[in-house]
This record gives sequence, C-alpha cells and structure tokens, in this order.
Amino acid sequence: MEEKTEESMIRKRVPYQIQREVLDEPGVDRVANKSDVKISTNEKLKDALRCTGPRFKSCFFSFIPLLAWLPKYPFRENAIGDLISGISVGIMHLPQGMAYALLAAVPPVFGLYSSFYPILIYFIFGTSKHISVGTYAVMSVMIGSVAERLAPDSDFIIPGNDTNITNIDTVAQDAKRVQIAATVTFLSGIFQLLLGLVRFGFVVTYLSEPLVRAYTTAAAIHVIVSQLKYSFGINPQRYSGPLSLIYTVIEICALLGKTNIGTLVVSLVTIAGLIIAKELSALVAKKIPIPIPVELITIIIATTVSFFMDLKTVYRVEVVGEIPSGLQAPVAPDVSLLGSMVGDAFALAVVGYGIAISLGRIFALKYAYKVDSNQELIALGLSNSIGGLFRCFAISCSMSRSMVQVSTGGKSQVAGAVSALVILVILLKIGELFEELPKAVLAAIIYVNLQGMMKQFGDICSLWKTNKVDMVVWVMTMILTILLNPDLGLAASIAFSILTVVFRTQLPKYSLLGQVPGTDIYRPIEDYHQEIPDVTIFRSSATLYFANAEMYIDALYEKTGVDVAKLLSHKKKMEAKRLRKEKKAAKKAKKEAKKRAKEAARLAKEQEPPFSDTDESGEEPETSHPHTNGNVHDLSVKDTPDVGTLEAGPSHDPDTPLPRAIILDLSPVNFLDTVAVKTLRNIHKDYGEAGVQVYFCGCQRGVVESMEKGDFFNEKVTKSILFSSVHDAVLYCQEGDDEEMETHSTLGGDMPEHEGIRRSPQGVPYTELPHFVNADGLHLFCRYWEPERPPKALVFVVHGAGEHCGGYADIALSLTKHGALVFAHDHVGHGQSEGERMDITTFQIYIRDSLQHIDIMKAQHPKLPVFIVGHSMGGAISILTTCERPQDFAGVVLIGPMVQMNAESATPFKVFMAKLLNRLTPKLTLGQIESKYVSRDPKQVEAYDRDELNYHGGLRISFGMQLINAAARIERELPNITWPFYILHGDADKLCDLRGSQLMYNTAKSTDKKLKVYEEAYHALHHDLPETVESVLKEVSSWILERIPTPNGS
Repeated sequence: MEEKTEESMIRKRVPYQIQREVLDEPGVDRVANKSDVKISTNEKLKDALRCTGPRFKSCFFSFIPLLAWLPKYPFRENAIGDLISGISVGIMHLPQGMAYALLAAVPPVFGLYSSFYPILIYFIFGTSKHISVGTYAVMSVMIGSVAERLAPDSDFIIPGNDTNITNIDTVAQDAKRVQIAATVTFLSGIFQLLLGLVRFGFVVTYLSEPLVRAYTTAAAIHVIVSQLKYSFGINPQRYSGPLSLIYTVIEICALLGKTNIGTLVVSLVTIAGLIIAKELSALVAKKIPIPIPVELITIIIATTVSFFMDLKTVYRVEVVGEIPSGLQAPVAPDVSLLGSMVGDAFALAVVGYGIAISLGRIFALKYAYKVDSNQELIALGLSNSIGGLFRCFAISCSMSRSMVQVSTGGKSQVAGAVSALVILVILLKIGELFEELPKAVLAAIIYVNLQGMMKQFGDICSLWKTNKVDMVVWVMTMILTILLNPDLGLAASIAFSILTVVFRTQLPKYSLLGQVPGTDIYRPIEDYHQEIPDVTIFRSSATLYFANAEMYIDALYEKTGVDVAKLLSHKKKMEAKRLRKEKKAAKKAKKEAKKRAKEAARLAKEQEPPFSDTDESGEEPETSHPHTNGNVHDLSVKDTPDVGTLEAGPSHDPDTPLPRAIILDLSPVNFLDTVAVKTLRNIHKDYGEAGVQVYFCGCQRGVVESMEKGDFFNEKVTKSILFSSVHDAVLYCQEGDDEEMETHSTLGGDMPEHEGIRRSPQGVPYTELPHFVNADGLHLFCRYWEPERPPKALVFVVHGAGEHCGGYADIALSLTKHGALVFAHDHVGHGQSEGERMDITTFQIYIRDSLQHIDIMKAQHPKLPVFIVGHSMGGAISILTTCERPQDFAGVVLIGPMVQMNAESATPFKVFMAKLLNRLTPKLTLGQIESKYVSRDPKQVEAYDRDELNYHGGLRISFGMQLINAAARIERELPNITWPFYILHGDADKLCDLRGSQLMYNTAKSTDKKLKVYEEAYHALHHDLPETVESVLKEVSSWILERIPTPNGS
C-alpha cells in the first residue's frame, strides 16, 4: 500500500510543460500538415464492391465460420471437455424442450425438434463458442401468444348433445398451432437473415441491459401465469391483446374452486423436490466433475410414478400424450398467415437476437475472442428459417444451459453438436417412454428454472442507488410488458428508453468555466470559483441539435446576464425613434420657415417695420403637460428628494457588464444539424453586433464540416475563430485585450463606461429610465401618465403575465382625461425590469412591489384616493394587494382577472403532476401563452406577437405553481372581501376562466360590486374589437369617476 502511495506521489510531481504559439484551426492544419485528399463516394463504393481472391476467401469463411475453425480444432485439448459438456447439455434439452413446448402451445415433441435442427445450423454458422442455443422461455411464451391468438379454442369446438360440456378437437387444434408456430418462426428467421445481410447488427444497441433484464423478468411473469392452468388442472379462457395477463389472472382466480387436487399435489411435490435437489446439487457441484441432471431425474421419476399409479385415469391428471418417434419431413410455411404475424415475427427476431448476442458477448469478453454481431444475426436467421421448415419454433440461447456447457468443460460449438446428437437419439428411440409424463411436472420445471429471472427484481434497489433513470426504464419496461404483452411491450419499452435519452439531451447541464490557477485546465465556476475577467466560457454537457437549440440560447443569455436579441431590438427601435424625431423636427422647421416667409411678405406689403417678439420665435409655448401623451417620465423616481429612502433592500452589487469575449466550448458536441448551425451563426452575429466577440473551441472534424456545409464561414467570418482548446482561445482573447488597453492608453481614448451602471435587459442604462428599486435590489421600470390639471385620484395599473405596462396606454390616457394620475411598472422579470424572465420564488413579490410603488405615489399625493386596475394575472395581484390593505383603496377594476385556475387545464391529476415536476425539474418549460386567444382583432394579435417586450417563451413549471398557489389564496380571501370592485370579462376568454369572476361576484360580501360580461369577447378586452374597447374604456372611466369624491365631499 505504501509503495502505491509513493508511486502516486511521484506521478503527481511529473513536470508538464509545453511551449508553443496559440493555434487556431488554420494554424493546427498548417502545423499538422493536414491532408486535403478526400475519397469520393464513388471510390468508396467501388472499393466495397471490388472482389479479389483474398477478399472472397475472407467473406466466404466469415459467412461459414465452421470452415475456418474446424480444420484448426485442437482435438486433444478440447474433445473430452466438449463431449462431456455436450452430453450434459443434451440431457438438459430433454425436459426443457418438452416444458417450453407447452409455453409455445404445441405438443412436447416439437420442443425436441426445436432442440435439434436449429442447433446443427448454428454449429455451422455461429461465432460464439460457449452459448447453448435452443428453446427459451421468453421466446416460447411469445410463440404461444401468437398461436393461441390465431387458433383460439373457440375455433375447434366439437358440437355435442350436452350443452354444459365443451369438447375441443385437440388434434386439429395442435396441427393448426404447430403450423402457426412454424410459420412465425420462419418469418422471424427471414427478418434476422435480412438484417444480418444488410449489416444491421447494431440494432441490439437499442436494447440496454436494464431494458433486457426487465423485459425478461416481465416475460417470466407471463410464462408463470400461462403455466398455472397445468398446475391447477383447470382450463381458463384464452385472452389476447393488451391487459390479457390481468384478465387471465382474474379468470384463474375465478376457476380455483375447480382445481384438480391430484394435479396440484403433483405440481407442489415436483416444485419442492426440484428446489431441494438443485440446492443439494449446488452444494456438491465442486466435488463432482459434471452437474447432476436434476430435471432429467425428475421427469424419469415422475413418468414412472404416473405410469404405475395410472394418474391419468384415477386422478384425471393431464399427461404429455403421444410422442412420435423419428423425424418429420420439411413442410413449407403457410403463406396466407404471414400478413397477420409480421409484428410478432419482428419482435421475436429482435428479442431472440438481443438475448443471444448479449450472452455471447459476455462469454467472448471472458475468454478473449470476438463475436461477429452481424454473423450472429445470419446464424440465428438460418437456424429459425430452416427450423421453421421442420416444424420448430423460434430459438435463442439459455443462460442455464450455457453455464452448464461452460462449467462442464465445453470450449467450442462441438459441444452444441454433441447435444443435438443426444436429442436425435431421444427422438429416434427414447421419446415415446415419456408419454405418461404429467404436464404439471413440466410446468414445475419451468417455475424452478425461472427463479433466476425472478431474482432480477433486485435490480430496482441497485439501480436506485446507481442510476435512477435506468431504474425508471426498468420499472416502465416491466409495467409495459406486463400490460401490453411481450410483443407490444417490447416496442413501447424501446420507445420509452429512447425517449429518456432524448429528454436528457434536451436538459443538459450548462456551465460557465473558469481556469484552475497556473494550469490549462478549466472547470465550472460554481465548483471552483475561478472566473476569468472579461472572458466568458460557456459549455453544454450535451450535443447541440434542433431539440435543445432554443434552450442553448436561453441558457447562454441567462449565464451571460444579457439577452442580446432584446438589446439589439431596443437599439434598433431607439435609432428608428431618433430618425423619426429628426425627420419630424426638419419638417417642423420647414413649416416654420414657410410661415415666417409669409409673415415677412405680409409685413413688407403693409410697409410696417419689423419687430421682435419672443412669442413668435417659432417655439410655441406648451399648452399641455409634457407627459400627457403617455411618454416615459423624464425623472427617475429614485432621484426624487421626497423618496430618498426608496432603496429598501440591502446593498446590491452592480451587475457585471457585457464581457469582451465569449468562448463556446463545443467539445461535447459530436454533430450539428442545420438548426444548430443556424443557432451558432445567430449567436456569433448578435453578440458581434453588441460588441462581443464569439469564439469556438474543441470542435471535432465532423462539427467543422457541418459548419462549412451550412455556410457558417464567409469572407468576414473565417476559421480563425475556431481554436483547438479552451486555453488557446483564452490566451488569444487576453492578448487581444492587452493590445486594446495599450491602444487606449497610447492614443488617450475614452475609457469604457463605468461598470457600476445598471442596465435594463435591453441594455439601456437605468439612469435614462424611470424606475424604483425594490426590496431585493432589483430595478423596476415605471411609466406615468399625468393629467393636464391637478390630479383628482391615483390609478395604479397592473399588467398580466408575460406583458409590460406599456400596453395599457389607452386605458391610462382615457383616465387622464378625467383627471386621474395613472402609474404602473413592469413586474420583476417582465418588460424592461430586472429579474429572471417569468420566474419568481413567490407570488408575494408582485404584491410587495405593488404596495411599495403605491406608497411612493401616496407620499407625493397623500390626499388623493387610490384605485387599482388589473388585468389577467394583474387581476390576481390587484385582489391580493387590496386584501392586504383594504383601507387604502377606493375601488378595484378587474379586466379578465385570474381568480381561479381553468378547471379543464388544472385537473387534480395535472396539479399533482405539476407539483411533482416542480420538485424534480422546476426550470422545465411547458406551453407558451397562445396569442390567438388574446384578442379577436387580428391586428392586435399581430401587435402582441411583434412586441419584443412581451415574453414569448414557454412557461416554467415553477411559475405555474406560483399561479396555482395565488389562485388558491384568492379563493380563501373571497368571503372576506368588502371593498368596491367592478369585473369586466369576456365569455369566450380561454386564458382566464369566466367562472372565477362569477365566483368572486357571488362570494364576496361587498355591497358595491358589479360584473359585466361581454359576449364572444376574448381575454384582453382593452385590445379586443374596436366597439368592445370603446365600451371598456368608457365603463372603467365612468366607474372610477363616480367614486372620486367631489370638492364638497359628496
């Protein structure tokens, strides 16, 4: 142990030093002497089809592996072991073949055929030296499901005189089911053969180990249930399709009163005997060279007892029956049945191959040889297709037989050939001796052999500790296979397993990287806290493609702290606004010049001397308040002397400014689709326009080629922005920063803007915007609309979710005409206010900020009554704000308010799932607000979509939970409401339920309350059709005006 520690310490002190220039992509190509020679597709195709002598020999031997290994077979070393192993496995084939034939719903002798023909075929074409192919429980129960579905008992009922007794033509039924089993086996073999020829062996990669183990466990349950009828001696009705297992169990429970006691006793005694014998065999396994053939001894004893005690006649115990000697001639499959079993055959092909290749790879890894996955498909395909011609049913490999083959000295497929010869002897001479064997004994053998699969339930606990996603895959595979049957269950399980992979790539971990001091190693800053000044390094843990491209951009904006798209949009709007003002000023100046020219002409005509008058200087005195038109207030509320203590929250550090450079680490990205290339192009373009350089590093060859094909590079954007490593990119950025600082210093240029200036999400300094700072230190953007005369009342407007207060100018202007001073702000995470977009820790933040803003305005106008106008989520904020301080408000107007959640969208199940997802993935986004439900006016909908201050992304689970909690709180407050309110709501509102407004109106104890419903109107009544808007503005203004006290106090 000490030596290992010393060695570890020495290894840690090994110096690591490389000195080279910073290399971008062209630099690496130059240093590495990159070759531009590319092999065309035609050349590759010609090379693949070129047939030479060595290549033909290699292909021929790979198709028939027997010819390659048999001439080199080490007879002296392997012969004895293969002989003993083959005999041991052959003995196991007898009871298992007969037992699994019952699962396949065919006579037992066909299980022996399935243990003979396919083994010989695999001996010739297979590449695994240690697996034992033959009958397998899971495959047999899938075959039985098909046979019983296509040949049900109802098709073979023999009419009789006694209506209470049902007789079935078992001979015809067995013949039909054998034909069905052989046909579906033949078709599954054809599928496997075709998949192997087109080199489709990788299909097994979609069968993960948890999926396979859960699937075999669930199939084992199907096997057990299917054999219960032989253990109890009953004849339940056969069900097919989804939930058939559940129906079968219910049917068996209903028939337990008709149990054959003799059959049950035989079954229980056999199970107990097998378990005890197997435990004793395991104890002495190390002391004897070959395992004890417990199953063979069991069927010999059971057959002897059944024969001498005449169990068939005396106790009505069902026995195997006639077992014909010899082999049967091949029979062509029934082509008419193929169309009805395509899905079943494909499922058999995939399951059989998946189990065989999984076990084959385990032994190949252990004994250091290679298994050819495509050749295994061909070998199994030939085994099943040729076996189907000889009335065999589909085969795979068995773990128990394979372990016996290995433990008894088997070292090659010669052991398999020997086991086939043992079955041949049984078929020719010994098979008929087992005609009196009770079927209950075969069922008992199946139960005991499945105990290993039942132990796989322990996977749930181990997977819970190691990987919970794999545990979910295991459980869902188990449930789906039990409920949907093995065929549909497999497809559903694979789909679910792939869905988990897609889900994980959609929700990767996004990180900002920092440099470990003194190294070229970069790690997430949340773990190592080593940021690089002015350089942001961003990395996603998953590849980038269409399903997560939008989330990649959102995460980048969130991590860098700036939504560049909105910043650029705001800059463009400001530039357009400036141009409009200049144009308007020029037009006004031109008009004034014409006016002065006319005046001068008139004065000259009257021959009066010119005079100067300040009133005619061209600058007309203002006749209205500068803020009447709803423009932004010029004075920040924060700077108002009366409210100097406005910043109620703790001291808050200034935001980090835009970084000089952003480095995108693309090392986890292994491919780019067209959406991803476009996303990277837009990121580079948008940040570039904002003055931030974007570089890429760790790009794999395929990623660079995708960028080239996607026209990412041009004359301005070259490969010089690509770097081989993060460290190269960082050194390049830092070198550029040093040069820039030297330039500023040398030329005496202006230094960058001070870092302490807080900016809106659109990049506008808050020193240029009206705002206040809330208790959390966040800047909230404000708007004010003042009347021409001294105000009569204060009206606080509260906007809805995803909106901003600028959308309420019409309501504000309507109220200012009647003497009201209207004010509003963008909520946290909305519009031009700070905060993460549409994400809060508690709904109370909205209420707290509203009361803070109201207090600011009341301090300036202490004698004026205060009203609130709230829309949508703003209605919920208005209700709860008023409920906290009802004495402060003269009335509340609610337009389409959110009083309760929509009953259809907030069912108990959906609420439960939302709470669960909020615990697991609170950042998960769901559907967005559908703008088509906002207004009936297409122009208003278009304006809503164009407004970049509106939030157009998906709603997060956490935000949805806050809305649910707010609605529940409102419902508790409704009986206590006594303040005046007026609700206006559209009966076609699909975003906020009209029933909530009706509930408030009926429940509240207010004596001054009113509800007006607009027929066929949508959610935003103040942006609906013109006639509706006119009515709403009039109703709101009139209702508030009626409640403003007059000077005489009335």
